[in-house]
Amino acid sequence: MTVKDRSAPDYGIINPGKDNGMRTNRPKTMLVVVQEGGSTGEFYAHAFSRRRDAAGFRRSCAKAAYRATEPVEVPAGTDVNALQRVLSAVGDELV
Repeated sequence: MTVKDRSAPDYGIINPGKDNGMRTNRPKTMLVVVQEGGSTGEFYAHAFSRRRDAAGFRRSCAKAAYRATEPVEVPAGTDVNALQRVLSAVGDELV
Protein backbone atom coordinates (compact mmCIF):
# COMPACT_ATOMS: atom_id res chain seq x y z
CA MET A 1 0.00 0.00 0.00
CA THR A 2 1.38 3.41 -0.97
CA VAL A 3 0.78 6.20 1.53
CA LYS A 4 0.51 9.73 0.16
CA ASP A 5 2.81 12.24 1.89
CA ARG A 6 0.50 14.63 3.74
CA SER A 7 3.09 16.23 6.01
CA ALA A 8 3.27 19.99 6.30
CA PRO A 9 6.06 21.73 4.38
CA ASP A 10 9.35 22.58 6.11
CA TYR A 11 9.80 26.32 5.75
CA GLY A 12 13.45 26.32 6.85
CA ILE A 13 15.58 29.21 8.04
CA ILE A 14 16.01 32.48 6.12
CA ASN A 15 19.36 33.38 7.68
CA PRO A 16 21.39 30.26 8.53
CA GLY A 17 24.07 32.44 10.22
CA LYS A 18 24.50 33.27 13.90
CA ASP A 19 21.36 35.41 14.13
CA ASN A 20 18.68 32.92 15.17
CA GLY A 21 16.14 35.73 15.33
CA MET A 22 15.98 35.89 11.52
CA ARG A 23 13.68 32.96 10.92
CA THR A 24 10.66 32.63 8.66
CA ASN A 25 7.20 32.79 10.13
CA ARG A 26 7.28 29.01 10.24
CA PRO A 27 4.27 27.76 12.18
CA LYS A 28 4.87 26.01 15.49
CA THR A 29 1.77 23.92 15.02
CA MET A 30 -0.35 22.47 12.25
CA LEU A 31 -3.94 21.34 12.16
CA VAL A 32 -5.03 17.77 11.51
CA VAL A 33 -8.55 16.85 10.49
CA VAL A 34 -9.56 13.18 10.52
CA GLN A 35 -12.12 12.24 7.89
CA GLU A 36 -14.26 9.14 8.09
CA GLY A 37 -14.48 7.44 4.73
CA GLY A 38 -17.76 6.05 3.50
CA SER A 39 -19.28 2.82 4.75
CA THR A 40 -15.99 0.90 4.90
CA GLY A 41 -14.81 2.41 8.19
CA GLU A 42 -11.62 3.98 6.90
CA PHE A 43 -10.09 7.08 8.48
CA TYR A 44 -7.93 9.63 6.69
CA ALA A 45 -5.65 12.26 8.22
CA HIS A 46 -5.34 15.61 6.47
CA ALA A 47 -2.87 18.30 7.60
CA PHE A 48 -3.33 22.04 7.19
CA SER A 49 -1.23 25.02 8.13
CA ARG A 50 -4.19 27.43 8.25
CA ARG A 51 -7.41 27.11 10.24
CA ARG A 52 -9.32 28.58 7.28
CA ASP A 53 -8.17 25.73 5.02
CA ALA A 54 -9.09 23.11 7.62
CA ALA A 55 -12.57 24.65 7.96
CA GLY A 56 -13.01 24.64 4.18
CA PHE A 57 -12.04 20.98 4.04
CA ARG A 58 -14.58 20.16 6.75
CA ARG A 59 -17.30 21.97 4.78
CA SER A 60 -16.45 19.96 1.66
CA CYS A 61 -16.63 16.74 3.70
CA ALA A 62 -20.06 17.71 5.02
CA LYS A 63 -21.33 18.44 1.50
CA ALA A 64 -20.19 14.97 0.43
CA ALA A 65 -21.81 13.40 3.53
CA TYR A 66 -18.49 12.43 5.13
CA ARG A 67 -17.92 13.03 8.81
CA ALA A 68 -14.77 14.86 9.92
CA THR A 69 -13.32 15.91 13.26
CA GLU A 70 -12.73 19.44 14.39
CA PRO A 71 -9.17 20.50 13.57
CA VAL A 72 -6.69 19.15 16.13
CA GLU A 73 -3.59 21.24 16.77
CA VAL A 74 -0.38 19.17 16.71
CA PRO A 75 3.29 20.22 16.63
CA ALA A 76 4.51 21.34 13.20
CA GLY A 77 6.49 18.57 11.58
CA THR A 78 4.29 15.83 13.02
CA ASP A 79 4.60 12.77 10.81
CA VAL A 80 1.12 12.66 9.30
CA ASN A 81 2.01 9.50 7.38
CA ALA A 82 2.67 7.70 10.68
CA LEU A 83 -0.63 9.04 12.01
CA GLN A 84 -2.34 7.74 8.86
CA ARG A 85 -0.91 4.25 9.45
CA VAL A 86 -2.33 4.28 13.00
CA LEU A 87 -5.73 5.42 11.73
CA SER A 88 -5.71 2.68 9.07
CA ALA A 89 -5.01 0.05 11.73
CA VAL A 90 -7.80 1.42 13.93
CA GLY A 91 -10.24 1.40 11.02
CA ASP A 92 -9.30 -2.19 10.18
CA GLU A 93 -9.87 -3.30 13.80
CA LEU A 94 -13.26 -1.60 14.11
CA VAL A 95 -14.75 -3.08 10.96
